[in-house]
Amino acid sequence: MTFQWKEYLDIANCLYNHGQKNPALNEAANRSAVSRSYYAAHCHLRNYAISQGAHFSTSGKAHGEVIDYFAKNPDPNMRKIGQKLIINPSVSQAVKP
Repeated sequence: MTFQWKEYLDIANCLYNHGQKNPALNEAANRSAVSRSYYAAHCHLRNYAISQGAHFSTSGKAHGEVIDYFAKNPDPNMRKIGQKLIINPSVSQAVKP
C-alpha cells in the first residue's frame, strides 16, 4: 500500500489545533505542524512528478529538484505551482546561521 501524504497533512492540522488549545505547547505544536505540512506537500508533489516520468536524486538535493521541475515546467499551471514553492531569497538569507 502506498502512503497517502494527505494523512501527514491531517496530522499537521491535528498538531496545530492541539497547540491552539494548549498554550504551553503552542510553539512546539506549530513548528511541528509547519514541518509536517511542508514535507507532505514536498512528497505529494515529488510523487506526482515521478508519475509523470521525472527522476530526482536521493539526497537532500531532491527538494530543490522538485521545485525546479515545477518552476521550469512547460505547462503554465505547473509553473504556477513551482513559483509558489520558491522561497524568497531575502527571507532565506535572513535565517541562515
